[in-house]
Amino acid sequence: MVANISTTRAIDDIAERHGCPVIRSKVGEINVVEEMIQNGAVVGERERRCDSPSHPSLPRQHVRDGAVLQLMAERKKPVSGILAGLPRYFMIKDKVVFLADGLAALHSALKKSFRDAEQQTLDV
Repeated sequence: MVANISTTRAIDDIAERHGCPVIRSKVGEINVVEEMIQNGAVVGERERRCDSPSHPSLPRQHVRDGAVLQLMAERKKPVSGILAGLPRYFMIKDKVVFLADGLAALHSALKKSFRDAEQQTLDV
């Protein structure tokens, strides 16, 4: 499975339950698709704007949102029932403007404060 770096970490948790590796790509559908092709991935996920749902891609069937609706219908569960079984993560997306030297200082401070955290610089 390929998911861009802006997609919820819940994807990783769900994939792990099913023994499926997750490859992260840069943001943008083309980047997800290119990683899918390069790695022979069966499923790709890209998060859309906050006012739109996520957007799965299943290249072998060439379908997108319809596949998710089909799975929901087969499980005969409302969206709330499906979501109740998923881990919850929160993400704040905001734009902060830094001068080049200020950004370097911020990166340094974050590395010191979160030594055990995985640093993601794929789309910097």
